[in-house]
Amino acid sequence: VMVPMIALFAIAALVGGGMGLEGGALVIAIAGGLVWLPCFVYVVLGLSLVPQAVALDRLDAIQALERSWSLVQGNRLQLLLFYVVTGIFSLLGFLACCVGVFFTSALSYAANAEAYLRLVRSHETQATWVE
Repeated sequence: VMVPMIALFAIAALVGGGMGLEGGALVIAIAGGLVWLPCFVYVVLGLSLVPQAVALDRLDAIQALERSWSLVQGNRLQLLLFYVVTGIFSLLGFLACCVGVFFTSALSYAANAEAYLRLVRSHETQATWVE
């Protein structure tokens, strides 16, 4: 769904630019980006827990896709903020002369596994982790 939409906006921008309508092409490209980006983020967040479902619960591909999509329902904003924070954390490790990225990336991957487990496990099980 997203690829044809991107292609449509790109063709419209190229045609508008070729006809001397650079302003119109720019508006079409910006509008396309504003429509495409939220759709892309929505889908990426929905599929973001697939590797953890495969690795931790030993699900096959289709089951992992279904599990990830169902776990993310109602938690997309929290996961988006989580991924922004872990991304900044990894970026800071990269900016530390690329040496810190080994430490920060490992922690980010471990945090992703923890996020998956928090969504999969019951609240009673989570309460026992704190004690």
